[in-house]
Amino acid sequence: LFTFFPIIDIIILLSPHTRKYAIKMTTLKEYILDKNYDSVIKRARSHPKEAHESDENGITALHWLTFDDAPLEVVRVVYESFPGALYTVNKNGNTPLDIALECASSEIVYFLREPQKHQGTPFERVMKSNKKNRNKTNSLRTKSISLSEEFNKL
Repeated sequence: LFTFFPIIDIIILLSPHTRKYAIKMTTLKEYILDKNYDSVIKRARSHPKEAHESDENGITALHWLTFDDAPLEVVRVVYESFPGALYTVNKNGNTPLDIALECASSEIVYFLREPQKHQGTPFERVMKSNKKNRNKTNSLRTKSISLSEEFNKL
C-alpha cells in the first residue's frame, strides 16, 4: 500500500504481527525528473546540499534543468544553492552551460554565461544598482565639498 503526499512518500509495510513505517523523502532530483518545478524551488532552498549531488554519470541538478529547459527562475535558485555546479563536468565532458547551448532557451544560456549579473530578484538588482549609484553620488558630493572648501581658503 503506497500513500503519496506532495513532499513525503510514506510506505506502509504490513506483517502479521507488526506494522512498520518507512518514510522516504522526495529528493531534488526526483522533483526535477517529474518536472515539478515549484517543489524544486522549495527543495533547493530547504536542502541546498542536494544540488551538490551528482549521479554515476556526473550529472548534477543543474545539468538536468538545462537539459529540460526548465524555467529560468528554477535554474537560478538551483544555481544559488550550488554555484560550483556550473563548472561540474559530467562523464561526457559537458558542463551545464554546454548542455544549455544545445537544449535550453537563450535566457538560460545568457544567465549561465554571466550568473553574477542576475543575482537576486529584479527588485533586489535595482536596489543594489541604486545603492551603488548613491555611493558614487555621495563620494562625488564629498569631493565637491572638499574642493569648495579649498577654493574658499584661497
